[in-house]
Amino acid sequence: GTDNSVKLTESSGISIFDGGIRTGLGDFFGKRNFMIRLNLNDHSNRIDGINNSLASSLLGQNYPNPFNGSTEIGYELVNGTEVTFEVMDLTGRKVVSQNEGFVPAGKHTFRLNAGELEAGVYFYTIKAGSFVQTKQMVVN
Repeated sequence: GTDNSVKLTESSGISIFDGGIRTGLGDFFGKRNFMIRLNLNDHSNRIDGINNSLASSLLGQNYPNPFNGSTEIGYELVNGTEVTFEVMDLTGRKVVSQNEGFVPAGKHTFRLNAGELEAGVYFYTIKAGSFVQTKQMVVN
């Protein structure tokens, strides 16, 4: 089958894949609980002398939350890319879709107006190139 492993670090030799964990000590499969202890030090954000403190884009929690007028959603992009924000209700119905166009790398804020959103729980998603992340928010 396809190897869906995700490499955590070069030096640890640990990878996680569907169904188990692969380490330098062997492979561990099946339904079990895994605990991985990470030792973070001054070099934890450096790989081959390159600062990787922001290895991937980030989506922040909206503020204020809950809200009833408008809320702000902070996000940070590693690379400039096309950005779209979507809001879904609990049934998965898309209630807001906003294309922000091309957004350069760096920190940004998206302002969401509650508009005609009814009180309840919603999920907001950022789509920025291959980066997709979803978080929950509440409208009063």
